[in-house]
Amino acid sequence: MAGPCAWALLTLVLCATLAQAGTLVVAPHPDDDLLTAAGVIFQAVQAGEPVTVVYMTNGDNNRTTSYGLARQAEAVEGQRRLGLQEDHLIFLGYPDGYLSKILTDYIHPGETLVTAFNRSATYGRRGLGRMDYHAYRFGGPGNYNRAHLVADLADIIAMQLPAHIYVPSEFDTHPDHCATYALTKLAVLAVHDARPDYLPVIHKTVVHWAHLPWQHPVDATALFSEPPGWDRTGLAWRRRESLDVPLPMQSADLSVNPKYQAIAAHASQGGVNGYLKNYVHKDEFFWAENIVGGNQPPVAEAGTDLFVTEGAAVALDGSCSRDPEGQSLRFEWVQVSGGRVPLVNAAGPAPRFTAPEGLSAERVLVFRLVVRDHQSASAPDLTCVTIQPAFAKLGN
Repeated sequence: MAGPCAWALLTLVLCATLAQAGTLVVAPHPDDDLLTAAGVIFQAVQAGEPVTVVYMTNGDNNRTTSYGLARQAEAVEGQRRLGLQEDHLIFLGYPDGYLSKILTDYIHPGETLVTAFNRSATYGRRGLGRMDYHAYRFGGPGNYNRAHLVADLADIIAMQLPAHIYVPSEFDTHPDHCATYALTKLAVLAVHDARPDYLPVIHKTVVHWAHLPWQHPVDATALFSEPPGWDRTGLAWRRRESLDVPLPMQSADLSVNPKYQAIAAHASQGGVNGYLKNYVHKDEFFWAENIVGGNQPPVAEAGTDLFVTEGAAVALDGSCSRDPEGQSLRFEWVQVSGGRVPLVNAAGPAPRFTAPEGLSAERVLVFRLVVRDHQSASAPDLTCVTIQPAFAKLGN
């Protein structure tokens, strides 16, 4: 049987002619994918764009294998509620609570970490292949070590060449989360070494911060606010990507809010009866970086939501979009929903249209903005235009 390193090299060669595209979300545990990037995933699904979620661990947290398998089932159900099929989910099956030790202390293929509940190899029954990824690709479980974990993750990245990778940052205070960032970087570098033209954008965020309940209570209509003490990370809050979630996720009626309902699937973690629901807000936030090459990616800002009356002249505003190096940007506006309207200057920062007339009820139009520099595309940002019928203005 070929070893994982040989398989990874073969994969890189086979993928040499593929173009990078799509989205990869790397979650340390089942539920982190939803807390950080449910909106990113839902938007990609709705647009028919390729998206894959990788779970580094089964979230077993030194408990039984059956507990880890139950958490896999919760993850599958949570993503089903966003419309993502099970074959787009990949469970690596490494041990919850040990990723930092794997990163620093169990580096080589011949080394094996053994957990407190006496597990030493990957396992799984759900997701792609209905087994853990190492078994799916290499014919048997992988020992708990960095070489196997990075080879698994690099193999996935090489197969898919995602343009955008979403992951917790090095500043996340949960050891598994900051280790996930470091391990993802190692995997990206491995792919880049074999394919120098692979230049993905990494979007990093935070779930746990200073062991404080930093999030404000659930509010699907309000943006996240800056975590206390965030300035000591060196990442400016004002320079973040604040990506509006799709309109259904902005619903204050949580019974129909897809992000809230997806989080509810994680009953073993309290679901929406605990703190997890506090990650339901109007946006999701990240810092974009390119770890291979000097160019840093641009950031799209689609502007604030607008409220107008039918027949009004409307101008969207992407003028706050930016490139860290000050390069000129190409603008790509697309209407996502709400009844098609012709956009004038859709390739500029401020496209215009006339609000539809003859409305019998309020209508919401949703627009998506992506900006590009000479190398990279931004993550998409959304803005909504709510159009009131004329009779509403008169109080009829």
